[in-house]
Amino acid sequence: MFSPRSWLAAALIGAVLSTAIAVPAGATSSPAKVTDPVRHVDPLIGSANGGNTYPGAVLPFGMISWSPTNTAGDQTNAAGANGYSYNTPRVRGFALTHVNGAGCHPGAAGDVPIMPFAGPITSSPTADTTDAIYASTFSHDNESARPGRYTVTLDSGVKTDLAVTTRAGMGEFTFPKGSPASLLFRVSNSHNGSENAEITIDPATRAVTGSVLTGAFCGRRANGGVNNRKSYYRLHFAASFDRAFSGTGTWVNGDLRPGTTTAAGGEGYATGADRAGRGSGGYVTFADADVRMKIGISYTSVLNSLWFPGGIRQLG
Repeated sequence: MFSPRSWLAAALIGAVLSTAIAVPAGATSSPAKVTDPVRHVDPLIGSANGGNTYPGAVLPFGMISWSPTNTAGDQTNAAGANGYSYNTPRVRGFALTHVNGAGCHPGAAGDVPIMPFAGPITSSPTADTTDAIYASTFSHDNESARPGRYTVTLDSGVKTDLAVTTRAGMGEFTFPKGSPASLLFRVSNSHNGSENAEITIDPATRAVTGSVLTGAFCGRRANGGVNNRKSYYRLHFAASFDRAFSGTGTWVNGDLRPGTTTAAGGEGYATGADRAGRGSGGYVTFADADVRMKIGISYTSVLNSLWFPGGIRQLG
């Protein structure tokens, strides 16, 4: 004879079996497979509230990571730990290297920020210590980030479209028609400063080359302090253009030098007034509104940024 407990157990088993049998043939509870996982990636995640990420173009294990350097009005600092802060949409350049999750502010890298500028260059960008002149605001409505590509239209009217391989990048810059069109190479303005930097502009070959000697990981913080304000590496770059230059110039500290093609000088690794107004860079100007630039980087030489696999020559 079955006990009441046995009857209850049998009833429950029967209910479960009947439910299973009622499931239509061929039905499955497994979720559909994701065939294109990349489209689900949002590079803007972590770019606010101390997430310490950057949204710019980079490939898995890529050496070049082309992303904005946002500013809150201090040329010796950045708005976010890795150069970008979602809540401070004002940019002073698009730097070639970044480190995610550095955990200090600013963390590291941010080397060679390149700024498309639609206006006359009448003073040294390094003298613009509050980023009031050679910077631009933008709206997130005009910004797009996806793996390997970053696009933004600045409030100045310049559209910047960046894409990368592992060692090189392609930038397309569209300037407002009728306005001056220039690219500023802020070679000394890495996140933590620089010991030295140099730039060479060659109008005959439509090329810009240079390097920055930098490092100072977390050098601004007390736990790094003076002992960490030192150089760790030199980053070399080589850029070529599909348009001839209509003008060139360089700057060293507060001295603007129109028509020149070489410059050198670092910012040091201090902060605030001890570093503001120091450094070097150069600019190229175009008569065209649409400019395409190819750029490669190397930690060993300018030639390697040109020729090694994934470098500028691989972009065709």
